[in-house]
Amino acid sequence: MILVEWLAVILALVPVILIEAAVYRRKLGITYGKALYPAGVANLASTFVGYPLAWILRLIGQLVLTLLMLLVMKIVGEPAVRSIGATTFNLMGVVVYSAWLPGDGGLWTLPAASLVGLVPAYFVSVYSEAWVLRRLMRGEDRPAIMALSYKANLASYFLLVAIAGVILVRFLLRSQLFRAGVRGNLRPFQRRQGSGSGASLVAYRSFRRVCVLSCGYEAHH
Repeated sequence: MILVEWLAVILALVPVILIEAAVYRRKLGITYGKALYPAGVANLASTFVGYPLAWILRLIGQLVLTLLMLLVMKIVGEPAVRSIGATTFNLMGVVVYSAWLPGDGGLWTLPAASLVGLVPAYFVSVYSEAWVLRRLMRGEDRPAIMALSYKANLASYFLLVAIAGVILVRFLLRSQLFRAGVRGNLRPFQRRQGSGSGASLVAYRSFRRVCVLSCGYEAHH
């Protein structure tokens, strides 16, 4: 997952620098040419250092959440997958496992997980870029630089969210999950197998596999 997201962020680096340089020019009262240098250096740092750090934090959070869910399942039992529903189960899986997705969730899970990942990445970018700017702009005070980093990243991340959102909608419209939800009156993949729907079983098996990969735990039927 990190390779897909990281490549996308690198490809968007140039427009991100241009957007943040425009914010620097307006807030600092400098020329656009002078604003390009600090914007470029700060974004190189956040792209090649900050974004991998944000992904590592997401992965740690994923492992912690997995351990907590396994502990809850041992206490109260495993969830009734049929009662939860395949759509809800898949969405929960994307949020919880955004750093390391199971392999059979569909293409739509990639931009969805990326949208989740942009939240911690935003805050890491703000602080990492502020750290760089403090060393490039010695005359500016710390609160002003932090405010500048917040506003610049807010503008650039709006672009990243818009791109990921458009890709997500496109993949969802083509996905089996969306088509089944429309045809089945929001009850996707309504092919019953035993006590649960086929999609619910697929989602639950994906969850079990991630548990095994993450913690060496094997859920019981």
